[in-house]
Amino acid sequence: MPRDGPVPRFSIDRSGSSQLEMRSGQTARLSCTIAPPSALQAVSIQWTKDGQTLRNPRLTQHSDGSLSIVSLQAADSALYTCTASSEQQLEQRTLQLKVKADLKITTAPNNIQVPEGSTALLPCVVSGDNVNIGWSRNGIPVRPDGRLVLKSSDGSLILNSVTPADEGTYTCNAYTGIYSVSAKAEVKVTKHTQQGQDATRL
Repeated sequence: MPRDGPVPRFSIDRSGSSQLEMRSGQTARLSCTIAPPSALQAVSIQWTKDGQTLRNPRLTQHSDGSLSIVSLQAADSALYTCTASSEQQLEQRTLQLKVKADLKITTAPNNIQVPEGSTALLPCVVSGDNVNIGWSRNGIPVRPDGRLVLKSSDGSLILNSVTPADEGTYTCNAYTGIYSVSAKAEVKVTKHTQQGQDATRL
């Protein structure tokens, strides 16, 4: 069947950023814009992820060549390559997608009551990327001293040899450059009493 004129040469628009940063749960749309638009009908477009053919129901390739990914997950972070080809020409463009995990406290501290002189553990396990964790008591920052006050690698707070002065509302603050979340817990310290003695008796 004779072709209606020569197939026009084409290019992929590279004016936009080749790096995208998104958060979990969002929708990403990766562009693969063919110029001139009249060449699109003679061009075949295929997307790959890290060199592998795409097989995921959350991914949709649109008629304009773009690729959308819904309900983003951390596993979607990859290099996505758009390959546009005709009988005479092949062009590629690679985009890097980085999906940041949602910032949330997965294990929050609970209200606790501990005996004087014992150790209190306030967990604060957080999911997310590049998260900083800080603690405060009654609104005042808690400074770990490496002996009585410790902060574990997962962000939990450890209070050794607690005294009544350690009582209060403790807040775990987790934050990145943009987002922040927090969780609170009450710490009560029970004083030692002689066996059989009423703690309320003078």
